[in-house]
Amino acid sequence: MSFLSNPCLKISLCFIFSLFLLVSCKEEKHGIEVEQIGKTDVLKNSSERKKQAKKESSEKTESDRKDASSEESLHDFELEYHPADAGGQEKSESRKANFTVTKKDTELADDSLPSDLTASQLKSDGKSYEWKPQIRFDSSIGARIPAIAISGDDSILVICEETGSSGANGSVLIVYDTHSWKIRRIFEFPGEKTGKICFLPGRSEISIYFEAQKSSGKSDELIFFDIVEGRHLHRVRLNAPLSAIAPWNNGVLAISVLSGKSEIAHYAFDEKGFAEKRVESESGDAALAVFDENCAISFGASLVEFFDSDLKIFKKIPIGVPGFRRPDFAVFAGNRDRIATLGISASAYLFRGREHELISDSAASILAFFEDKLVFGEQMNGKLRFLSPLDLKDCAPPLIIEKAKPPCKGRPIFFASLRARSIYLVVDSFGEIGIYSLLKDRWKRIPTGKANEKAF
Repeated sequence: MSFLSNPCLKISLCFIFSLFLLVSCKEEKHGIEVEQIGKTDVLKNSSERKKQAKKESSEKTESDRKDASSEESLHDFELEYHPADAGGQEKSESRKANFTVTKKDTELADDSLPSDLTASQLKSDGKSYEWKPQIRFDSSIGARIPAIAISGDDSILVICEETGSSGANGSVLIVYDTHSWKIRRIFEFPGEKTGKICFLPGRSEISIYFEAQKSSGKSDELIFFDIVEGRHLHRVRLNAPLSAIAPWNNGVLAISVLSGKSEIAHYAFDEKGFAEKRVESESGDAALAVFDENCAISFGASLVEFFDSDLKIFKKIPIGVPGFRRPDFAVFAGNRDRIATLGISASAYLFRGREHELISDSAASILAFFEDKLVFGEQMNGKLRFLSPLDLKDCAPPLIIEKAKPPCKGRPIFFASLRARSIYLVVDSFGEIGIYSLLKDRWKRIPTGKANEKAF
């Protein structure tokens, strides 16, 4: 009898065979599950590695940025941009400073500017700038605008605004070109209180005087800054506050006063490098004025000192005006012997050698000289008067900036004559720009902020 004919044996073999199939299926299924789990682990690990790589890349970028910033002896002056929600644009709004920077996908078109102008170096950076100065109601109504400067060829205007809700805990520089009246750059200096600015003669670089701040432990500094590249070039740590600065001979002329002693310094900065020269002064706290490369003055409350390009004093004139105080502004009025002075809270005078004549005892904030005219800006009525330096008589009809359309409502604080284009430029205490066309005999206000069309 065959062993297969045995029923018990058949049952045993079937049971064993079934058990074998069941175990095989479970092992195969278990193998598939392990493989799938393995794939999931691989994908999970891959995702985690990507996230980790992205995190490490971000941390490296942040670390590199901090390292690059730490290598600078001043702040990193680049503006930060944050992605917008839509539109393929990037937008950054500073909470301290009243400006907005929008970076667009396509580069903004440049207005054609003559290549010989300083402003032609300010090529479009693909960003649109908007500035809205904050109007305050503390000591006087208006924006905090401590300094304004214009380039030697009148093609770039820089307005400085103090930022912060209390005190001056930051500064912003607004850079216009005076042909298209567009804002070409905005530079923010967090924690720096800007006292004065001026352009270096015939160049796009500017000097900025940062005042000391006891609350933050900052000291007085003078820096040289490139507004085209947006970077600082050199820094000078000062031992005393600066009373005045003026562009002169490839650099900056400055006067400082410490413990009653004054010092005149010339800081030269060009392709050859940096150089400085200092000399003691007897004029005390004084205003500065430049006649030419061989003559400049410090005009104090009791003495005027004349010095040459080597800072050698070659003439002194005592001031014999009763009650005369240190002027805020001094300008040469046509020659070395005629000097006009103005104190913001004092009277304006014209000095001819040792003689003097009162220009006005009303509050004023502008004193300039161009094309044989003294320009005197009255605060209360926003009127600009044009006077002859020979007899102080009005030699042209006065101009009132409130006649600009739309009107400028602040008091005039800065004046410049754009000679090549027959335009007068006025900045008021609200940060508004008013321009007057001599050819068309009318005013126009340039709105602050957005890129503007040509005014005339």
